[in-house]
Amino acid sequence: MEDVQNLKDDRGIRISEVGISNLRLPLFFKDDLDRYPIIADIEMGVDLFSEDRGRI
Repeated sequence: MEDVQNLKDDRGIRISEVGISNLRLPLFFKDDLDRYPIIADIEMGVDLFSEDRGRI
């Protein structure tokens, strides 16, 4: 099956935001005495200019 998301797009369309949401990541905060487990809920995104689409 062809990976159409990775194909170069010659239409010049900019995507205002691409990214990931609802990523849960276990982390530990540490001080001199102990470490504290937490779960971080992460959401991140970037603008995708038309010339960057289809690049690895």
